[in-house]
Amino acid sequence: MTVYGSHLDSCPPKSAKAEEGSYFRLIKDGSLDTKNFLSHAELHPNNKLFAASCNHHSLSLVPDLKSAQDLVSKHPKAFSTHGLAKINIKKNHGRLFKDNPGHVSWWRDLSLTPTDIAQIAEIEIPNSEYDTIAELLGETHDE
Repeated sequence: MTVYGSHLDSCPPKSAKAEEGSYFRLIKDGSLDTKNFLSHAELHPNNKLFAASCNHHSLSLVPDLKSAQDLVSKHPKAFSTHGLAKINIKKNHGRLFKDNPGHVSWWRDLSLTPTDIAQIAEIEIPNSEYDTIAELLGETHDE
């Protein structure tokens, strides 16, 4: 398996593991568009800092819905139009590193198209009055 960033020394870090699990990613406009699954290094190919940084070759994921809610609450304006994708990762999909309890870095396999293993997160809330995923995840709005 060859992963993004593997051309850099010690990337991904040795502590990154090939593991299976379900993770979540905040996605712009609630769309499974490929552009929502690009690393900072891919989004900004001329940025030398990003090109040389192992972390900038990974994708940010969260391990659970609570972590997604916490992220949206901390940065409501940044994530107000975002949706949530659930990604079911297999061992051959890349390497994962749990940076902290609410964040996971994923260096995906070069041959993998993330949209093939992602789906819009289906979240059911009984008697929900939420119109957007941002509201559902805890964004405050003016009354």
